[in-house]
Amino acid sequence: MKSMKAGAKSVNDLNDDSVPPPPIPPSSSNKKTGALSSSTTTTKITTSPPTSEPLHNPNSNSKLPPSQTSDTELLEPLEILYNTSSTLIVNKPGCLISHTSSWDTTTELPLVQRVRNQINLRVNLAHRLDRGASGCVLLSSKTEDESHTTYLRSLIETGRKTYLAWCRGTGEYVRMLSEGEVSEYKGVDGIVYQVEHDDGWFIVDRPLKNERGNIKEAETRFRFLKGGKESFIVECQPRTGRWHQIRKHLNGLSTPILGDGTHGNTKLNRKWRKKGFREERIGLHLLKMELDGEERKIEVCARVHEDLEVMWREHVEGVMEVIEEKYFKKLI
Repeated sequence: MKSMKAGAKSVNDLNDDSVPPPPIPPSSSNKKTGALSSSTTTTKITTSPPTSEPLHNPNSNSKLPPSQTSDTELLEPLEILYNTSSTLIVNKPGCLISHTSSWDTTTELPLVQRVRNQINLRVNLAHRLDRGASGCVLLSSKTEDESHTTYLRSLIETGRKTYLAWCRGTGEYVRMLSEGEVSEYKGVDGIVYQVEHDDGWFIVDRPLKNERGNIKEAETRFRFLKGGKESFIVECQPRTGRWHQIRKHLNGLSTPILGDGTHGNTKLNRKWRKKGFREERIGLHLLKMELDGEERKIEVCARVHEDLEVMWREHVEGVMEVIEEKYFKKLI
């Protein structure tokens, strides 16, 4: 098995269900479009920051179809985590599609349309989340050159994303792996896999099939966060961009994500739906996004949505307090 050297450069995934495009280094066009850039400046935000040039056009005269305007008025505004003249990060709720597609028959407004209606500007996705997942989503303004969207995608590749996954079981073995008490696990395929340890994290280095059926290298860092009697929360940092990587790796550990109908356990999911877990919701939340640009480092955290929070407070006692202390108090 391929192992990962300590201190190796982290290459994050574009999203948890698609293969990222090759990174494109920032060019002069990035600066023209207001792209993020690398310097000593760090922006740490948990709510919408005040900016001199927000990605918003309050004087826009463009009119949206009445049905869309009416639908949007019935919806809660999306939480904006980061907002400049060219770049936006929002906290996507669960059970919301990122964009329309030919195979999705839903009549709901997708994320990009809701953002457009909320800020009166058209936007492009720099990455996306599965419909059932929630958390940070990066977008660019369509008023910018297409190279800016490409640039943001390269930042996603080289940046770091931290997910919280809600999984089956007490998580005791995952805790032991995290703390270095054990260095191997038996996968659902019956094969024993070795893991490496890195400062409280353990690294799953197991190849996966992509959506085309090709085998690709895949690495994910995991760290046990908090356990309950029947479920637990684990932190996840994908270091490659394979299709459903986190979901597959956790299922391979025999700790599938709750609500995952593709790589999880159908009988188990039915049990949790009866306990109140929302239909089509997946216990996966993109909590933190860290991007290194040319002039600015962006670090944002997206609070867990109410539908997950209610379940977690009931079934993983104390986890919300741990999340608050670990991820939000330090950013204030």
